[in-house]
Amino acid sequence: MNQKIVRVFISSTFLDLLEERKQAVKAISELNPSYEITGIHLYPIDLRTGARPDPPKEKCVKEVESSDILIGILGSRYGSIDPESDKSITEIEYECAKEKASIACIIYAQKISSKNG
Repeated sequence: MNQKIVRVFISSTFLDLLEERKQAVKAISELNPSYEITGIHLYPIDLRTGARPDPPKEKCVKEVESSDILIGILGSRYGSIDPESDKSITEIEYECAKEKASIACIIYAQKISSKNG
């Protein structure tokens, strides 16, 4: 049986959500044995590691466009801002996925605790 590779792009700011990104990759990988019988293999795309030759925005957009699912993890930071659009890279990734109807978006928002209640 041929396996269908389902690319899952993980989107978030880097500095504050490293552990959440790592847990998302782990959870996606742990789902694979359950999907084996269906011929589906989930492949997490996590750009938090390693240097890349492309500028960050272009690389992110290219990876999102070639993905099947975008998992957005939102925290308290807006993230690095692209000077061209004045938007965060995370927002650009989400907008890119929404433009393509074939990319499912799953968004998780981190609970922000308030000192004032």
